[in-house]
Amino acid sequence: MSLKHFHVFLDVKGLLNQDFLLLFGVETASEMLEKWDTTFRSKVINEAKHLTQSTELCRLLKAAEKLTER
Repeated sequence: MSLKHFHVFLDVKGLLNQDFLLLFGVETASEMLEKWDTTFRSKVINEAKHLTQSTELCRLLKAAEKLTER
């Protein structure tokens, strides 16, 4: 499955966070958000570069890489 199948995750701000919270609980979700910038962001960007390229993926990668440069 992909964001093509679940495009609502792109349309509704915070829906991914809510889904993660429901799946893993408050403590784990909070820990993930605390570590996002230092631990997960670069790993997610690197993994995304190996996905099938689409216009949306390219747009999201550019935005994420721009945030990483700050």
